[in-house]
Amino acid sequence: SVVAGMVMGALLLIVLPWVICKSLRFNAHYSQYRNVPFVFHGRLGEAAMAFLLWPLLGVLTLGILMPYAFYQQQKFIYGNHSYGTAAFDFRATVGAYYSIFLLILGIFVLGGLGAFVAGMVLPLLAFPVLAAMYLVVFAYFVVATSNLNYNNIHVREHRFKAHWRVKSYLWLMLTNTLGMLVTLGFFLPWARVRTARYKARHTSVHAVGDLDSFAAAEREAVGSLGEGVGDLFDIEVGF
Repeated sequence: SVVAGMVMGALLLIVLPWVICKSLRFNAHYSQYRNVPFVFHGRLGEAAMAFLLWPLLGVLTLGILMPYAFYQQQKFIYGNHSYGTAAFDFRATVGAYYSIFLLILGIFVLGGLGAFVAGMVLPLLAFPVLAAMYLVVFAYFVVATSNLNYNNIHVREHRFKAHWRVKSYLWLMLTNTLGMLVTLGFFLPWARVRTARYKARHTSVHAVGDLDSFAAAEREAVGSLGEGVGDLFDIEVGF
């Protein structure tokens, strides 16, 4: 039923901000370092703006505002987290996201031209060229945005550092995909572990001073405030 599909789609859009907020709160609540939990403070209205209004404006402007919409989403996710009582300071700029999207657009243009030329010479070459372009674009997008996001998160005097590489991440993607195809999907748990291991190995924290003392102070502050008790009464949803 087309009508039922439209109604369900509208309902999913309506509940999307609520699901996003609950998922991020759930993940933060059950993520800890030195027995200090992370906290997510995002509001429902902010989620609606970031994940509904700005993407809609991006579509209406034929993609011109889409990088800005993506920036608003990243700002909502990372800027509303805290480590105990220490709030995250997200310092990425809009221009950095526009640079990534413009480079991706250039890759698509060059890849499309390459696929067209390859198709003129040998029609069977067009699809491999397009597939290769897609994989490169996807790997570059994940690596570039991850490096940009993590390298701009500050927690007081400390900050995150990320050094993901397109070549190594592309190899991870290819081997995971090949493993999934050969095993008819049974490789999925190993693929997720390999991806998590890659993220952990290429992401770190640059601490200024004694990180243990900082964690101990936050543990004491969280304990005195009873942080996270209210979450016990929430309906928590995780992706």
